[in-house]
Amino acid sequence: MIVDKKVLSAVKKSFSKFDFTRLEEKCTNEAQTRMYLIEPLLEILGYSRIDERDMLTEITAGWGQKNDKADLGLIVKGKEPEIIIECKRYGKKLTDKEASQLNGYFIHTKSSKIGILTNGLEWKFYTVNEVEKESSLYQIPFLVIDFSEIDDAKIELFAQFHKSSTNIKAIVEEAQDFFFLQGFNDAFTAELLEPSDDFVKAVFSRMA
Repeated sequence: MIVDKKVLSAVKKSFSKFDFTRLEEKCTNEAQTRMYLIEPLLEILGYSRIDERDMLTEITAGWGQKNDKADLGLIVKGKEPEIIIECKRYGKKLTDKEASQLNGYFIHTKSSKIGILTNGLEWKFYTVNEVEKESSLYQIPFLVIDFSEIDDAKIELFAQFHKSSTNIKAIVEEAQDFFFLQGFNDAFTAELLEPSDDFVKAVFSRMA
């Protein structure tokens, strides 16, 4: 998705001033990681941590007798969060277990379309799997940004989620195209490695 030039310029300027030093000292647990790293980066994207019209904290996303809460919710438009975020401690490895936790919150936050799993430096972006009736997330992220090394390309990818210019529908559609092409490529590769009878017949028919 093309990012507005003014937005991109502002995001790049903010990144140039952001202090990424001494993170191990400042972010020793999840709460500190949110305070000193995750939420400040979200503010670069135009979401105020003190304005509930921008950012919600501890969103109820439980079911049954549970009272599970998603860490953060971003409101792009309207009054309900369209992006939910599961935060982990700085340095913690983000695995399928954490992604599954995010998915559980996502399923029970009906307004959301995008889920983010992050430890502050690594940001994994997931999108709704519209093929699934329960509207769960795809099991793999459509985008991963790792700020352990920062460059303009990563900043531009991050900037597409700026509140002023985020197009949730366009992002979801691009992600759906990504997964379709990935599925097609995987199926085509598998067919070449172990050709079915129908595939072989189709090839022979074109040789005539």
